[in-house]
Amino acid sequence: TWGFKEYEEKEVKQKLLSFLAGVADFDGFLAEIREGMNQMGITYERAVVQAANEAIIEWGSGQEFRERVTEERLSSMITFLTQKDVIGPDGHSLLRNQLVEVCLPLEEKKRRSKLLIEELRTREPTLDRREKLNSVFKKLQETLSEIDFSRFDLPLELEDIQPFGSAYNGFALQGGDIDVTILLRPKDGGSRYQVDESEVLRFIKKQSYYLRQRVQEEILSVRIPILKLKIEDVEIDLGINNVLGPINSELLLSYSQFDERCKYLGLLVKCWAKAKQIGSGPNGYMPSYAYNLLVIAFLQREGILPNLQQGNGAANSILVKENNRADDERFYETNVYFDRKWKENNNQSILRGEELTLLDLAMKFFATYIEEKYIRSVKVSIKDGGFVPRPPPEEGKEPSPLLFYTTDPFEKYHIPSHTLRGPGPQRRVLDEMKKAYELLLQSKGNPLDLFAKVSANKA
Repeated sequence: TWGFKEYEEKEVKQKLLSFLAGVADFDGFLAEIREGMNQMGITYERAVVQAANEAIIEWGSGQEFRERVTEERLSSMITFLTQKDVIGPDGHSLLRNQLVEVCLPLEEKKRRSKLLIEELRTREPTLDRREKLNSVFKKLQETLSEIDFSRFDLPLELEDIQPFGSAYNGFALQGGDIDVTILLRPKDGGSRYQVDESEVLRFIKKQSYYLRQRVQEEILSVRIPILKLKIEDVEIDLGINNVLGPINSELLLSYSQFDERCKYLGLLVKCWAKAKQIGSGPNGYMPSYAYNLLVIAFLQREGILPNLQQGNGAANSILVKENNRADDERFYETNVYFDRKWKENNNQSILRGEELTLLDLAMKFFATYIEEKYIRSVKVSIKDGGFVPRPPPEEGKEPSPLLFYTTDPFEKYHIPSHTLRGPGPQRRVLDEMKKAYELLLQSKGNPLDLFAKVSANKA
């Protein structure tokens, strides 16, 4: 043992290395650490984290030592420290990220990243498919333009027909559908929010034989009513006056095009969630849009992406209705500004992380979000540039049960991750994230196993 008042960091490091090599009693070491924590508090916690960091670096740089220490033992050391409340979630995250830095040689990381990118490219829509989507959208535009909306109970004027969603936000996969919104306004100059969206959709179905024959489902008694159509082999969700949808897709597209790694990390997470059957809001998990926000916020925190909504855009505020009911008169203003010319107007040297491969970022992504204590304490907000403290509960109310508190960059009251509420689904998402992190970390692992489908009885 050592006296903590005469504490020397190298002794902690040596004990950690001994544990890694399997020749130390870690329980006895933990008892000494607790004594140090009692005497020196947070100062000692930082010292333990630093010593553990150095131990990990030595493990990563020494070939002989690496051969004697398994990744599992190294991971168990980090987990052990956290489970015993020796270090907090920030320290745990720091250690996990350090482990990512040294777990594999750079050339091997590049090889595996290339393998992942090649696989993800095969899952993107082909050029023929993109042309098919554009052709179907054009046909839908022509059909809707033929409808005389002035014959609606409240005479309407057609302003525009706009596509949005995953097919247009840079994170598209094969077989994806199209989201389309029809922008309508009363002909007498009134507000678009006077329009009863559900009734307009019924009107469209009645007026167009072509569309009526292609309606698969009517979903009208929800926050955003839609008609689900199928034209040729393309599925379409058709809604009314979703002003923010196309703007949101343009923002996400800007992020996906800003750095290729953003696009591929987003596709990687989307394919992983789909394979593990944890990527559907109606099934009690999160929709792919919420995962997109997790990816962008993480890359903002890493300094790889900027905050495109930061800046003077007061002139771009628009009035938005709190919900879509025609009889609800509650509104709020939202600023739809974002910097479409960030690269032209800013010095990119303020960004960092250029040396990180897709594999690095995938490991860091999962390492960040499996820190449950930390992630439950923050709000995931790309509008605020990443992670900010989660708002405290209102007086007399329980804290939010959400695992991930994601906020929409434009819609004030929309929390895209709100569907992941139950403790069972939350635990399953965390477990799958931990498995993904450990899989990518293994020196002999195949990163494509990330997309292995789970069996039905495990879903």
